[in-house]
Amino acid sequence: MGLNAALRSLCREFMEVYTTISIETHFEVPEKLIQDPLKILIYRILQEALNNIAKHSQADTVKASLQLVDNDNQVALVIEDNGRGFDLKGVQAMDFQNRGIGLKSIKERTVVFGGVLSIQSKLGQGTAIRVSWPC
Repeated sequence: MGLNAALRSLCREFMEVYTTISIETHFEVPEKLIQDPLKILIYRILQEALNNIAKHSQADTVKASLQLVDNDNQVALVIEDNGRGFDLKGVQAMDFQNRGIGLKSIKERTVVFGGVLSIQSKLGQGTAIRVSWPC
């Protein structure tokens, strides 16, 4: 099926379940540049991010893209929503039992594959997650 098609399929299935949330997608990275284990990781991170959006964000619009950046030396997965946002420092300060494992899981998976995770969120202004890895 391929990574780009799998990501689009995941988003379509998500919108079938969560009918009040629409997802604008742009997945067009040449798959030969991405190793198979990283493809699985990218899929799982998008899946986890969408689950977090459905559970917590109250968003109605999501943008998801997979793109080449830095002169095609990196691949970046970007997920943005227009939801309620959250206090990132407050969530990071919570002890493990009082917060979910979603963001922690995304961070751990990203680092294991040599990637970088960036999260931006403001109350009332939505959230943006950017995860990138060297190609």
